Amino acid sequence: APCNLTVSAAIYGGATGSSLRAAGGCDWGTSARSILGNRSTRCFDMAFNPPPADASIDATHARSRPCPVANLSGLYAGAGDGVPRAGGTSPCHRVGSTVARGELIEVTVELFALRAGYSYPYEFDIGKKLVMCFQARACATCCYSTPYCLTVEILGRSPVVTVPAVPPSCVFAVFQSDKLAGPGLVAPAVLPAVADYSAYCPPLYACWNLASAASDGPPSLPPPPGRPGQYSQAPSPEHFSFEGTDADLGETVTVEVLWAPQYDVSTLSQLDSNLTSITTSTAHQGGCFQQWTSDIYTTDPLCRVGTRDVTVTVGFAPAGSPSLSALYVENVPYLTPAPAPWGGSEDGYFFVHFTGDKTICVAVTDNQAIKWGRGLNNTYVRCQMVRFQGPPTFVRHWTRALDSPFNASDARGLGDGVPTLAAYVGREISWTMRARDPNPEDQLSMSVLEDPGVPRGLLASPPVCVVHGQVESRTAPDGTVWSGCAEAARNMSWTPSTGDS
Repeated sequence: APCNLTVSAAIYGGATGSSLRAAGGCDWGTSARSILGNRSTRCFDMAFNPPPADASIDATHARSRPCPVANLSGLYAGAGDGVPRAGGTSPCHRVGSTVARGELIEVTVELFALRAGYSYPYEFDIGKKLVMCFQARACATCCYSTPYCLTVEILGRSPVVTVPAVPPSCVFAVFQSDKLAGPGLVAPAVLPAVADYSAYCPPLYACWNLASAASDGPPSLPPPPGRPGQYSQAPSPEHFSFEGTDADLGETVTVEVLWAPQYDVSTLSQLDSNLTSITTSTAHQGGCFQQWTSDIYTTDPLCRVGTRDVTVTVGFAPAGSPSLSALYVENVPYLTPAPAPWGGSEDGYFFVHFTGDKTICVAVTDNQAIKWGRGLNNTYVRCQMVRFQGPPTFVRHWTRALDSPFNASDARGLGDGVPTLAAYVGREISWTMRARDPNPEDQLSMSVLEDPGVPRGLLASPPVCVVHGQVESRTAPDGTVWSGCAEAARNMSWTPSTGDS
């Protein structure tokens, strides 16, 4: 895109009898005219307003800077006159005439506006540093000011994370590669604050799903023996793909997951290594390659897009692992002493909950320093929360066999298998179906399936919510959340008649 800069100067009165000469000079700082009026000795207050009609800024140095001409015609189809050039120079920057604006005079410099075919900064200019000097004077025969020199550095566009998509309000960090301590190593000081990205960036949901569903078979067959509880069965891994891209042709990107435990940036790394994995390197679309031909700027645009995948298994860490698990079985405190190894549980029920939210930070870095041989690479970092979720499950009580009946319990104390209840003609049998959601803020509902349905005459009470009140929040580690119906129960009762036997 076009790139312009404006240089301004002020003309101060220095003739005999002028306020500047009478004051013996002036002081820099903000204007004091509102306080001291004409007695102000601030330089800003002594400038001519308007400036003298023939005051000017000499931009000869900036105007005379040549542009080297390379073989640029192949970078953009139809750009310029399409005539390859082997070398030499051409006029470069357009400098406008001096104009008055208030108490200032100024000139505008349009970078590369006179370069044939490429009239503003392009990718092949990235990293260049342009030195320009200017001088101002009050009239055509007046002395020049001391030179005012500046350096213009042409910067490339920063890469961005494009997948997963987020709203514009999602915070991020952009910096150059000198802030990197090594591949994938970024000090937390240059990253977005957790409070900011947890508030403005949507979380990534790691959901528990069965790897394969098992059928219980028809009611006439006995239940399958030894099937583990719902959350003890093997879950299907959750896959997250992070895609980064760079808008600058000729550059490529590297995607890194900031997994360094010494910086504790991606706290998802605290999970046991059996529950997480990251692809070993950045994948580029179509196996991108650089086309090194006679035109050094011909590129494969597929190289601008890179992808890195993260896999999370929402399951239990191996027994004895010192790392965190994604799932935990809760069973404290019991109302009455319980047998080993459980110790005690809330009302005696075994239920599952997830670990709290974890963070994941992804960095996308371009290769502009290597590609163009100038400057530093650019890095873009986005962080998001990883939130664990899953369906409710029926819970068992450690002593009450008819409170959500199960065939047995598995090694973690969770209900195991499908029970068979003995019912006698003329005698009422009662039991409770109780379920709990591992996310305490969720609202649970409970229905009776139409297939296979219920026996004739069975009475089912409406679902009754179990209010746990304010409990520890898994989504806000420093706070609590209201749990009003994450657990619910329905009482079932049935008296078999002679025809049911």
